[in-house]
Amino acid sequence: MKVVVFGASGKVGRLLVSELLKNDYQVTAFVHSHNPFQKHPNLVIKRGDIYSASQVDEAIKDQDLVMSSLGSWGTKKQDVVSAGMNNIINAMKKQRVKRVVGLTGIALWRDDNPNFLDKFNRSLLMFLAPKILKDGEALIEMLSTSGLDWTVIRSPVMTSSKSRDYRLSNKLAGLFATIPRLAVAQAMFDQIKDDSFIEQAPVIHKY
Repeated sequence: MKVVVFGASGKVGRLLVSELLKNDYQVTAFVHSHNPFQKHPNLVIKRGDIYSASQVDEAIKDQDLVMSSLGSWGTKKQDVVSAGMNNIINAMKKQRVKRVVGLTGIALWRDDNPNFLDKFNRSLLMFLAPKILKDGEALIEMLSTSGLDWTVIRSPVMTSSKSRDYRLSNKLAGLFATIPRLAVAQAMFDQIKDDSFIEQAPVIHKY
């Protein structure tokens, strides 16, 4: 199976690419400039701009599955996730690729029953980083109407712990929740063969 990873040079993206290669997938890593990967017979590096529809389309050509660990924190426009996914969706439809797995934060609600702390968490993000929240909301909205087989994992604050253990549910994780970054990458990888969360945005929790 051929898999293209957008945001491949990020912290989660690198772990995801490593897991894919370890399991004998053919991987195309889409990177903006920095290439952190060593040469590998199953790895192709595509340098490009996520804002370029043509470059995204070229990366998705001949792929079987799309994965995105794009993030907007630290970027100028803070719209990388939604702008990138817009180009990804259009390219997937053009190239007739159906399955996409993405990543966002837990302050983004979807058919949830938030408690007081959840509401406080969202209000805090709306105050500190309203564009980040809007970016994530646009991501889910676009995928919900895309007709694709999508899954977006909602993650709390990530840590560098080496645990891969996790569980997915539709329950929010809470204000002070954390999750190992390695577990997030593992969860995204597991969605390749798990169709339990098609057209859903589950929250990842410590197991």
